[in-house]
Amino acid sequence: MFLYKNKQQGFSFIELIIVIAIIGIFAVVGSGSWGEYNKRKALETDVQSILATLEEARSNTLQSVDSSKHGVHFEASRFVLFKGASYNSSDPENEIHDLQKTSLSPIALSGGESNVIFERLSGKTNQPGTITVSVIGNPAASKVITIYGTGIVEFR
Repeated sequence: MFLYKNKQQGFSFIELIIVIAIIGIFAVVGSGSWGEYNKRKALETDVQSILATLEEARSNTLQSVDSSKHGVHFEASRFVLFKGASYNSSDPENEIHDLQKTSLSPIALSGGESNVIFERLSGKTNQPGTITVSVIGNPAASKVITIYGTGIVEFR
């Protein structure tokens, strides 16, 4: 006596559709999480870059590099490390840092300034205040950089 077994090969159309739907759901959930991760990472990276640039300007001033003061100029979409007692946008020695996924707003420095210039010998600044770094399209995702009159900087 021979038993005939019906061997099924491959997947049915319904099984294939279910698998594709599950993969689609995972892809949508994953891409949203990945996008948020990228934005948070960009915010952290830009804040650290601004802090490092402020520290570099203060350090250069305290070390009397080129016998000059140094500072940082801030705009909504970039910040610039410069040498001298004032910012000159056409100076070829300026070190420009463009922001891609974040923006600077508000820039709330003393006297409505957009520059932080450090004093020789003391490292102090006459432009203390705050700068808010926000993810473009999501102002709730932001960090505030505080610049104290002593020249010390921090973020929260």
